[in-house]
Amino acid sequence: MTAGVVGQATILNSFSHYHTPLLISLERSIVAIILGIVIALILIPLAGLVVRGFRVWLASAGQPSIASLSGSYSGSRWVRPKFS
Repeated sequence: MTAGVVGQATILNSFSHYHTPLLISLERSIVAIILGIVIALILIPLAGLVVRGFRVWLASAGQPSIASLSGSYSGSRWVRPKFS
């Protein structure tokens, strides 16, 4: 999130300097957007693999799933999870 905010501020800042030609600012913005898309296309599947690997690791370690730890709401009362 911080990187996105910094990126937006950088784009706005590059257009706010009157001595920088418009085409240079536009080129910098387009290159930054393309680079951001490429990095996202690499990191999103990588994050999915890490999450999937973590879930497999938890399942193989015999840990209860996150859903079983949260309990549930049944009608008018809260039902605690049962651990064995």
